[in-house]
Amino acid sequence: MRLILQNAYPYPHLKLSTEEHDEVCEDAGQRVLELAGVQSVQILHKMTVKFKTAKDFTKARELTGWAVWHGFTLEAPLDDEEGYAMPGVIVNTPYTMKGVRSEQTAFAGFILTEE
Repeated sequence: MRLILQNAYPYPHLKLSTEEHDEVCEDAGQRVLELAGVQSVQILHKMTVKFKTAKDFTKARELTGWAVWHGFTLEAPLDDEEGYAMPGVIVNTPYTMKGVRSEQTAFAGFILTEE
């Protein structure tokens, strides 16, 4: 399966002008991160993503910076500061757009699909 993270925003949260906030919102839908070789996704207190192979696991770990949970499973940190029903999924990829820069990127949604 393939895990597609979508609707990105800068993390940690930044104090943005109204114009910058609007630009981030417009840009959000254009940013996606796809992780291949996913065997399963579990959300139970934490979000874990299990990969089929060492190659897929290693590539995903490099792209996201997620901690190893066990075996070929990674733990994805979550952002629940905004109070939405679904917390954002955080990756250790810098967020940059015009004058906006944050050390990490969070994704507000995800899709799990067949490869």
